[in-house]
Amino acid sequence: MKVNFTKSECLVTNDKDEVLMKGVRSKDNCYLWVPQESTYSSTCLMTKEDEVKLWHQKLGHLNLKGMKRIISKEAIRGLPKLKIEEGNVCGECQIGKQTKMSHPKLQHLTTSKVLELLHMDLMEPMQVEGFGGKRYVFVVVDDFSRFTWVNFIKEELATFYVFKYLCQRLQREKENVIVRIRSDHGRTKVMMESINVVIDDSSVDRVTNVEEDVGTSLQQTDVTEDVIDKESNIESGGIDYEDSQANKG
Repeated sequence: MKVNFTKSECLVTNDKDEVLMKGVRSKDNCYLWVPQESTYSSTCLMTKEDEVKLWHQKLGHLNLKGMKRIISKEAIRGLPKLKIEEGNVCGECQIGKQTKMSHPKLQHLTTSKVLELLHMDLMEPMQVEGFGGKRYVFVVVDDFSRFTWVNFIKEELATFYVFKYLCQRLQREKENVIVRIRSDHGRTKVMMESINVVIDDSSVDRVTNVEEDVGTSLQQTDVTEDVIDKESNIESGGIDYEDSQANKG
């Protein structure tokens, strides 16, 4: 491919001296590419911007109905007679018209007792490991009392077993049962509709040998010690706001 410049034009030719593109020189020494009907110029290199869209943007994204009125009354000097067709949609205008429904803050609690609803969230692994190589943070919040437990876990697979131990202990201490649990990342609906967590003394026999179950299912993940040592995972991470306020008083 060759590019030849002259005083009046610029020609782009191939190895066979066929003209592919032609540019006309302007007063400011710029070359404007013009289509050549007699050549096999590629149309993929040519673009044509819609004048209606350009004027729509210049006028601050004025609606098409308003543009028609301006053109008919010749209210703007220099505005050409544009042919505005119905159905033209501006993407920026559509995005600007979208609104987000706000969720009003509730003035009252939706729960009437502790352990009726628990919120839980497993935070992503931290870059800096804690003591014992623990990188995950598992947070459980009671909706009624705002009682919060923070558990530091080494492996993600141990979250379920830590939560089971926590549920057992809470129901014994509070003498109440857990009714609902809620989590994030799209799992809220599934849990709210299909899971009713009730872990009382009658279920102790199902989790008495958790050490054996964990050792069997999680032996390769090296998280057995984290699940068995439930006191270090649960009690050391618990934050009781009620007790802290009482101590301050």
